[in-house]
Amino acid sequence: MFEIYGMSENSGPQTISRPGFHRTGSCGQVVEGCELRINEPDAEGNGEILFRGRHVFMGYLFSEAKTQEAIDSDGWLHSGDVGKVDKDGFLYITGRIKELLITAGGENVAPVPIEDNIKMLIPIISNAMVIGDRKKFLSVLVSLRSDVDDEGLPLDKLTNAAIRVLEGLGLKITTVSEAMVNEEVKKYIFKGMVKVNELAVSGAQKVQKFEIIPSDFSIPGGELGPTLKLKRNVVTKKYDALITTLYTGGKDD
Repeated sequence: MFEIYGMSENSGPQTISRPGFHRTGSCGQVVEGCELRINEPDAEGNGEILFRGRHVFMGYLFSEAKTQEAIDSDGWLHSGDVGKVDKDGFLYITGRIKELLITAGGENVAPVPIEDNIKMLIPIISNAMVIGDRKKFLSVLVSLRSDVDDEGLPLDKLTNAAIRVLEGLGLKITTVSEAMVNEEVKKYIFKGMVKVNELAVSGAQKVQKFEIIPSDFSIPGGELGPTLKLKRNVVTKKYDALITTLYTGGKDD
């Protein structure tokens, strides 16, 4: 399976991977005839991904202000995605501009790669949301893999895959509510977080605390948009009290 990257505003693909020209974790190289630039890259080469070429749209219908916000005076389309390009021209997506967290210590943190690592290394976790904007450390809310009803709303029952993972730990747990309060499940997730933190590029990008939430993110629940993008403001508001507990132990600052 080869990755491809682009957006509706540039008519589809901007970079593509193909046989003989692919790298694991990369979205490929720029399509011939298109331009790509990393805007204001940091020390690690990460910056906003910009597109330019005949494939870029003319603008948003009846919305000149929004068009000017998306396309600058030099014709570059601002994707809102953060990425970097290696020496061979392969593009790697590392985050979203609007999703960047700035810790209390002033370090920029892209939460998406951390969240992806959590889901990859801890297979009972369905979704994760890293918290840490203007905070002294990173924490994360995690949801467990569960079945859904006919409307797409998460149920309390864990998926068969999650149940099998827990069985491998010697646990006979079949529901989210059971798993949330089980100390062995928490220890299993903690060990996974240690592995996630081993991939962190700095101390500020390590997760120090986590909490299991009672229901997975979903479109009907309002936490995910139509394209399954996480609505961070919705989740933050919904779990405000829980987040406060993560940072204050339930007490006011």
